[in-house]
Amino acid sequence: SDVYKRQVNSILITSTKPSEGKTTITSLVAKTLADFGNKVLLVDGDMRRPAIHKFFRIDNVQGLSNLITDSKTKFDDVIVKTSVPNLEIITAGISPPDPVYLLSSSQMSKVYKKINEMPYEYIIFDAPPAETLADADVLSQYTNLNLFVVSLNKVEKQSVKKVINKLATISDGQTGIV
Repeated sequence: SDVYKRQVNSILITSTKPSEGKTTITSLVAKTLADFGNKVLLVDGDMRRPAIHKFFRIDNVQGLSNLITDSKTKFDDVIVKTSVPNLEIITAGISPPDPVYLLSSSQMSKVYKKINEMPYEYIIFDAPPAETLADADVLSQYTNLNLFVVSLNKVEKQSVKKVINKLATISDGQTGIV
């Protein structure tokens, strides 16, 4: 049915700690899905240490934080076409003092609803590391798949288990390990 075809796959990608390669993996997953002919929107949900714009060499003047805080900001102002066909990006935007507050706001809910109505087959969120920050927890309510990047020899097994259990409890979606 048309309803099934229109269903968007929302994916959150996070890790336990910083510097585990999460943004690189997220960017490559988005690029690969786009290379297969899917229309993909990559959203940098890491307003603390945004890096998607660096990976794709685009600016981060306006992005997700602006969409949430400024009603005058339009999607056309923040959606960036990339050199990869089918791949568009919303950068993190200006770093706010309290990212969790923004991500858990009713305005973020409205922003996601609008994104979800756009003709993307995949919406991918790059989220901050989930061990000590609540950002990924909050974003996971919008996704139906959580991918968890684990860097060998960089994190303790207990920390990884704790974060996976936390995300699995919060989210109705599935949690996988990369």
